[in-house]
Amino acid sequence: TNGEWAIGAFITLTLQILYERQRYILEQIEMETSLLTVITQNIISIFEGDDERGVEAAQCITDHTRILVAESRGTELMTMIYDDPFIRLL
Repeated sequence: TNGEWAIGAFITLTLQILYERQRYILEQIEMETSLLTVITQNIISIFEGDDERGVEAAQCITDHTRILVAESRGTELMTMIYDDPFIRLL
């Protein structure tokens, strides 16, 4: 019947939206992880002779990772605007 078809279509569309959202999130995580790897390698090179600044830079990366993992995207964006861990290096 039409009612069953509508419910089936609704479920299919809902699952498709959820799948696309999950795929997008996984792509973003992959990109951010790659960028954090590059940043980490650069920071190791930049602060190779300065252990104190190197540790401070590593803490910035840790703080950034915590923000990415622990907070929502909206909160993450506001935190990065107003309290960017990497600004401490400047």
